[in-house]
Amino acid sequence: MKCNNCHNEWNEIDNKYYIFCPFCHELLVHISEEINTMEDALNYLTQKYNSEILSDKQTVLQFIDVILPGKKRERNFLNMAYADGLVSSILATKDDPAEKQQMFVQQAIRQLQDDFGVSEDWANYIMSCIASCSGIRFQSNNSSIQKRIDAENGDCNAQLFLALEALDNEDLDNYTYWIRVAIENGSENAKFHYGKYLYQQVKRKEEGVQLLMNSSEEGNVDAICFMAMHISSLSVENSKKIANIVGKIDFSYELLSVQQLVDLTFYYEQIHELDKAIALAESAYAKEPANVWMRYSDLLKKRSNAVDTITVGKIYRQVAENGNITGVKLLAEDVEEKASSPADMKTALYWYKVAADAGNVPSQLRLAKAYEIGERVDRDIDKAVEWYEMAAANGSEEAYQKISFMSPHCIRKTVALLLEDDSVLKCDVKGFFSYQGNHYLIIIDPDTHETVPLLYQEIGRAGDFEVNPLDEDEEKSVLKAFRRMK
Repeated sequence: MKCNNCHNEWNEIDNKYYIFCPFCHELLVHISEEINTMEDALNYLTQKYNSEILSDKQTVLQFIDVILPGKKRERNFLNMAYADGLVSSILATKDDPAEKQQMFVQQAIRQLQDDFGVSEDWANYIMSCIASCSGIRFQSNNSSIQKRIDAENGDCNAQLFLALEALDNEDLDNYTYWIRVAIENGSENAKFHYGKYLYQQVKRKEEGVQLLMNSSEEGNVDAICFMAMHISSLSVENSKKIANIVGKIDFSYELLSVQQLVDLTFYYEQIHELDKAIALAESAYAKEPANVWMRYSDLLKKRSNAVDTITVGKIYRQVAENGNITGVKLLAEDVEEKASSPADMKTALYWYKVAADAGNVPSQLRLAKAYEIGERVDRDIDKAVEWYEMAAANGSEEAYQKISFMSPHCIRKTVALLLEDDSVLKCDVKGFFSYQGNHYLIIIDPDTHETVPLLYQEIGRAGDFEVNPLDEDEEKSVLKAFRRMK
């Protein structure tokens, strides 16, 4: 074999791959494929030769050094895998059952992490590349690493993905870096997202407006719809520009995204074209009912004709039956508002209870109030207290005022006391009062019918409390003061 660069000749050795000249190290093969990543490089080698080439550490690393000189990080991680014997271990499993292969690759990932401190994402990426190029099927999660690699290779979409991911994680440095790189590489979507981000920052709002206006004038539909939605906050000049742009574009509901449709509903509502706003909302609702139902129903309620009222009820029921608790609560309110019979009210209470059991505080309060005053339902103070207790435990101050004996609005008339033998004694409450720095609950003993004062101490803001008995002299003193107060 002869090198065209240094003109040296040599005899080939069986099972040795001559990709580089052994004398001048010049690349001997012509590569027409585009190779941008380590995975591309390993795939090229295994497809041109076979997976056994991966066992030749020197050749593989040299190939990556020459073809991908900027991939030092990936090259170093791969070298670590070779040093730990992981590549040869993976190759040795290529004829094993798939389940065993999966287990082996997972073990190799953990070993690369433990032995060299490689992150889980990168260890997963390196070992899954080796596995896939060896013909071993391995279910990996390389999306994050792959996006980073694609972004570093100039992929605008990957750069925008990393920017938005960083923003979600409140990593503003990486967000700013990647969003600006994407914009510099010509991404109109990145320009829109950065403009939207700046618009939401008080000190940089005008900068955001300018970026979004530029995007709108360049025809970016996301920017146009976003600016239309916020038209009332724009200057007169910019408002006219946006209105003019929206008026000239022939929007096809089918081609617009759900977010674009929803943005435009706010625009048409602001310019008093409610029918157009509702038509847009209806189209968005047809695409994603779970995300648009509230906006659609709000607009229908504003127009509020007979058909709209019926449609709103249908929307609430559909959403409620799909398990949306806000929808359940709104359905309960809708049924109650339209109730014309005890059966209707029973249905409303059923939906309130569904929402209340799921932790919806307004529904818990509504049930409590209904039972407290007997509004379209039999009055039941015990049930009212139960729902107020649940709402108070969820942080409702209104509910706390209803169940705390320290509150003038307390509705509790009875109390269940846990005795030392773990039995429960239900007593009527005669009163509550404070005396000489302490608080006392005055109960009626159900057996003797005597008035008994108990030292009262409240725990937290959920209506929980402790009571303790008094000695005979304290009882007399407290009862005397209580009667005097009465």
